[in-house]
Amino acid sequence: MSNRLPIAVPAPLLALLALGIGATSCGGGSSSVQRTATAVAPTETSPEPGPTSYRDTRAETDASSDVRNVVVSSDEAGLLSFKVTLAAEPDRHTAVLAYLDTDRNAATGTSARFGADYQLAASRLSQTDATFSLRRWNGRTFVEVSSVYPDVELRGRVVRLGFANADRIAKSFRFAVETQRRPGVMLDRAPDPGQPPLTFEMRGSGPAKLSLAEITLAPRRPRAGRVLTASTGIKAAGHVDVMNNIEDFACSARVGPRFLEARDSSGLHGVEGAATAEIRCVWRIPPGTGGKSLIGSIELTFRGRPVSQNFSALITP
Repeated sequence: MSNRLPIAVPAPLLALLALGIGATSCGGGSSSVQRTATAVAPTETSPEPGPTSYRDTRAETDASSDVRNVVVSSDEAGLLSFKVTLAAEPDRHTAVLAYLDTDRNAATGTSARFGADYQLAASRLSQTDATFSLRRWNGRTFVEVSSVYPDVELRGRVVRLGFANADRIAKSFRFAVETQRRPGVMLDRAPDPGQPPLTFEMRGSGPAKLSLAEITLAPRRPRAGRVLTASTGIKAAGHVDVMNNIEDFACSARVGPRFLEARDSSGLHGVEGAATAEIRCVWRIPPGTGGKSLIGSIELTFRGRPVSQNFSALITP
């Protein structure tokens, strides 16, 4: 089922493609916690990392579904974006789609679309909202892909759609953009039908760098029978969207062999699109544990890479 999103301000897959961070597993005895006339010659840039721009033939269909220009770009965090300029503002019945052949093999994927393995679509467009979907070819049809962070936006006659972590699907791919009003019935395509799809190379300079601050405790000295909050700041190098690149996190703590259960007030805190965030883990220290040591850790998975920070403290009576 497609996601309904406000689009006046892009949801950084932006919050891909908006799922956000939901409940995540916590601890090693752990618990759940919150958290688009005259023909113009097509021109294409060379297939190298960086934006790829394509000017399409004009007046092939009515203005609200006539693709004029497509710009594809990506960033170091794997955010893939298609900026599609139409001849006129699209109506609510016009859908804008991108088809991606991620293995660059026409023999796989859908034969109706040059072997495309993925379909990215924005429909029911307006200046305030839209329906977004990312679907993968399963051998018979396109099926919805979950756990994606969408970017959908309509500004006048410009439609922008995309999703985060696209570099995990492919480092390079072939693609085409088209408009539809009935599913599967193409109105316009860039490049034109009969021309080969375009090629795009994802930008990237290796894994994004992430750091965790030293854990702070509140209160500074854990007390038996009382609540303890452990916090760590998260910071990514460059313009990496931290909130939409953390896949999971865990709060672990034990007193001797006894593991503590994290409370529901534990969670991931931050703003989508920002390069910083914070994880807070909350436990109740068992009564009668004064004088014993509390051992804990905060762990997270960031773009497939585990990162952790440990702490220990003496419990006061």
